[in-house]
Amino acid sequence: MASILEKLGIATCGLEQTITPFKSWKESPVKEWKIVLRMLTTGELVELAEKTAHTASSAVGISYLSKVYLLATALVSINNQPVATDEDVENHNKEYSLFGAQKISLYDYKVILIKKLSEPVVNTLVIAYDSVQDQYMRKHFGENIVDSQQQKSDLDLLSKVPNNESPEASPERGETSSN
Repeated sequence: MASILEKLGIATCGLEQTITPFKSWKESPVKEWKIVLRMLTTGELVELAEKTAHTASSAVGISYLSKVYLLATALVSINNQPVATDEDVENHNKEYSLFGAQKISLYDYKVILIKKLSEPVVNTLVIAYDSVQDQYMRKHFGENIVDSQQQKSDLDLLSKVPNNESPEASPERGETSSN
């Protein structure tokens, strides 16, 4: 028999949401792409934090790797196509002659792919994940659960970010891009 905490986890695990995070990217071929993100469990977030802490040796490295690891776990599909498949991983392992303990997993393959994305794309997807989480909290717990100083949601912020600028730098907030 499942404990009450197990029942709570089962009832709230696997939450997915389809979003269009690049809709503000003018004249972009990805403007209308639909992205499915899965909300992670606390256990998954702890594992990602531990993995990041053991892999990165600097604050900047931790910042970037935490984003990559988050997306490798949370990103489910793009335009109804899986981000990566077991067949993709098998082909990668064959192409690079990886056998036995050298073989990479589906997760590791997604990390490789996400590391190849530009910084604005990764930042946009991470902001979208945070926004999905905030929307879920607002929907189920009301507006008070989210910081009262946050006047605009992150998705509202995304709609004002040009496609060549990092979403973390917003002129509206008096910030400039470090690029």
